[in-house]
Amino acid sequence: MTGKWRVLEEGKSAADIAIHKRGEMETLIKENTEKIESLTMAFRDSEHLGAQLKQQVGDLQIESERQAKELTANAEEKELLLVQMEGKDSAVHKARKELEEELTNQELSASEMTGMKFQCEDLQKKLKGEREAAAAARTAGERDQELAAAAKNEAKRVTEEKLELSEELDALKIQMRAMMTNRRPSSFTEEDLDGCKAIFEHIRKGELKEAEELLATGMPADLTDAASFTPLMVACQCGARKIVKALLRRGASLNLQNQHGDTALHCCMPEQEELGKYLVSKGADEELRNNNGKKWTDLKVQ
Repeated sequence: MTGKWRVLEEGKSAADIAIHKRGEMETLIKENTEKIESLTMAFRDSEHLGAQLKQQVGDLQIESERQAKELTANAEEKELLLVQMEGKDSAVHKARKELEEELTNQELSASEMTGMKFQCEDLQKKLKGEREAAAAARTAGERDQELAAAAKNEAKRVTEEKLELSEELDALKIQMRAMMTNRRPSSFTEEDLDGCKAIFEHIRKGELKEAEELLATGMPADLTDAASFTPLMVACQCGARKIVKALLRRGASLNLQNQHGDTALHCCMPEQEELGKYLVSKGADEELRNNNGKKWTDLKVQ
C-alpha cells in the first residue's frame, strides 16, 4: 500500500505539474494571440496609412501638374500683355501726335471763330431788329383778330337776341289770338280735347304751324296724352323753342310729371340741354327726380 500511495502521490504531483504547465502554455498562447492580433491591426493600419499616403502623393502630383500648367499659361499671358503694351505705346504715340495736330487746328479755328463772332454779332443785331418789327406786326395782327372775334361774338349775340325776340313775339301773337277767341280751357268738351291731342303729333313731325294754330284756339296748355306727356314735354324733346315759349305764354306748368316721373326738364336731355337751362331761368324745379331717382342733370351723356 505504501508503494501504491507513493505512486499515486507522484502521479498527482506530475498531473499538477502538467496542469500548471498547461495553464502557463495557455497564458503564453493567449499572449501570443493578442500580439498577433495587435500586429495584424498594426499591419492593417499601416496598409491604410500607405493608401492614404499614396493618395496624397497622387493629389500632390496632380496639383503640381496643374500649377505647372498655370505657370505656363501665366507666362504666355505675360508675353501677350507685353505685346499689347507695345501696341498701346504705339497707339498712345499716335494719339499724342493727332492731339497736337488737333490743338493746332483748334488754334486756327479759334482765330476764324473770332472773326465769325463779330459777324454773328452784326447778324444778331439785324435779327433783333427784324424780330421787334415782327413782334409789333404780330401784336397788331392779334389785336385785329381780337377785335374781329369780339365783333363776331357781338354779331352772334345780336342774332340770338333777335331770334329770342322773334320767338317771344310769335308766342305773344299766339297768346293774343287765344285770348281773342274768348274761350276758356274749361269750356273744351271731350270731343274738342281729342281733336286738340293732334298737337302732339304735329310737334313730333315738326309741323309747328299746325301746332301754333291749335294753341291759338285757347286749348288747355297742360293737355296730356295716354302716357301723361304734356305738349311742353314733347316740345322740349323735339327742341321746338317757339312752341315751348308759346306754351309758357299760355301758362303751361313747368313741373308736371308724366308716368315715368319725368318733367319737361328731364325731356330736354340729353340733346336739348340749352333749352333746359331756359326752363330753369323760367322757374323749373331742378330738384325733381323721376321714377328712377334721377334729376334732369343726371341724364347728361357721360
